[in-house]
Amino acid sequence: PAFSVTYNGFVKQGAIELNDLTGEPGYITTADEFSAVGTYPIEPNTGSLNSRNYSFSFISGNLAIGKKMLTVKAVDQTKIYGEVNPVLTAAYEGFANQESFATSKITGVPALSTQATQFSSVSTYDITAAIGDLASNNYSFEFAKGTLTINKKTLAVRANNQSKTFGEENPVFTVTYNGFVSNAGQELNDLSGTADYSTLAGRYSDVGTYDINPSVGTLSSGNYAFAFEKGTIAINKKAITITALDKSKVYGEKNPAFSV
Repeated sequence: PAFSVTYNGFVKQGAIELNDLTGEPGYITTADEFSAVGTYPIEPNTGSLNSRNYSFSFISGNLAIGKKMLTVKAVDQTKIYGEVNPVLTAAYEGFANQESFATSKITGVPALSTQATQFSSVSTYDITAAIGDLASNNYSFEFAKGTLTINKKTLAVRANNQSKTFGEENPVFTVTYNGFVSNAGQELNDLSGTADYSTLAGRYSDVGTYDINPSVGTLSSGNYAFAFEKGTIAINKKAITITALDKSKVYGEKNPAFSV
């Protein structure tokens, strides 16, 4: 900072006081922009200071360099529901003199924590930062929280394959779920509603194989998104009985035309 002095010993005679001085004192200190935290002497000298009536003796002052505040912020993170929490990290803001963490002689690491666990529901959770074993001669620390965002896990919803006989009504369609997080039996309890289905197959559709296409319908979940996979319905031939009609003839006649 700009240095200054206090004068002591003026003769109280009218208004001569400071008006009897010209010029400014000079200053010497070993501290500079890059000096570490500590106390450094400020040594005044004559500089351009002059007076007709006064001579000067100089007394040193002190320049105290205090610690600079460094912000330690928990880095935002994301994960998918059911995954193990990612490694929590911190970023530093406010270094002086173009320093970085690598060159600042900071030791230790902050303590980072969150209430989110592997099985916490989809939401956002605070990541808090605390001092841990961080230490520095030149910096003090303030802490800013980050956010862990848990996103939905994709659940495969596949229409189960079905079969029927030509002329029958379509069976009730169902799905199988694949990709649940094994969380103490939570599984299906995390879903509500049911899927919808569409197919070109109907009661009187020709024998063949037709797609069953599931869609979201009223299906919903707080922790799962859905990816739908089609199944098939196979329409099989209907068996019919063919019975020859009874016929009669007189002995010696040709056989009559047969029919069913």
